[in-house]
Amino acid sequence: AVLVLRFIEVFSQLATSSASLCTAGSNIFASVRENSPVGQFISHISIRSDPGANTVRLCLTGPNANWFYLEGRTIRLNSSASRVLDREVLGPFLIAELTCYEDDIKQSHYRILVEILNENDNKPKFLEETIQPFSISEVAAVNSVVFTVKAVDSDGDMISYVIDQSSEDAWFFRIDLPNSGKVVLSKPLDYESRTRLQIIMWA
Repeated sequence: AVLVLRFIEVFSQLATSSASLCTAGSNIFASVRENSPVGQFISHISIRSDPGANTVRLCLTGPNANWFYLEGRTIRLNSSASRVLDREVLGPFLIAELTCYEDDIKQSHYRILVEILNENDNKPKFLEETIQPFSISEVAAVNSVVFTVKAVDSDGDMISYVIDQSSEDAWFFRIDLPNSGKVVLSKPLDYESRTRLQIIMWA
């Protein structure tokens, strides 16, 4: 019994002394809002030792590794005024890899997947072909759809359309379904009294 107890104790000490300081880490899944400033916290790295101590070294690689930098055991965002984190340009995810070396020997390897959270930072833009001058018959029926406009939003948000009521001829038209872009004739047209109408629309 004494021999068994001594064997277990010695084995435990050997296992502890030989365990890599790079262990206890894991794959990293995080999120960050687009347009976040440089230094924005991304994630903590859960290895057993601080980088630089006991010959431990961390290295970032992968397709989007240049969007991150290491500060001790913390991963932070590497953006700048001239290099903005833009979901519409980069896509929904940043992908990188974290490798931990001890005495210049690779000990562990982890994946980094960071979701870029969308913000409403892009104005809708009208499609040019839907806002060109066009003709409406003076006998067009009141309450009928006389034209349709369409805009696109890079953020993917639902678009609503509004007629600017300060427009001189706004009272001739209305929009019954704000998300449709369909413009309805509200008043009868008379070519003899008015040959041209102009309105301003917002999306």
